[in-house]
Amino acid sequence: AQFEKAVKVIGETLKVDASNRLISISTKGVGKLKQVLNKFETAKIDLESISLHQPTLNDVFLTLTGHSANQENETNGERK
Repeated sequence: AQFEKAVKVIGETLKVDASNRLISISTKGVGKLKQVLNKFETAKIDLESISLHQPTLNDVFLTLTGHSANQENETNGERK
């Protein structure tokens, strides 16, 4: 129940994986991260964990096109 509540609290999400209970957001800087954490605190949502990573080229491609580079290659009949 808290996972669904967390998705609604964030409002904008890049990727939601309900089966693994993962929510991914993309942001520049810590401002947005602080806002999301404050929203969780206000809504009394406890986090199991949080992690940060620098975007990969595949992350950038996904953001720009809506699908991963691997999907693009498979669609064109190519395999990596």
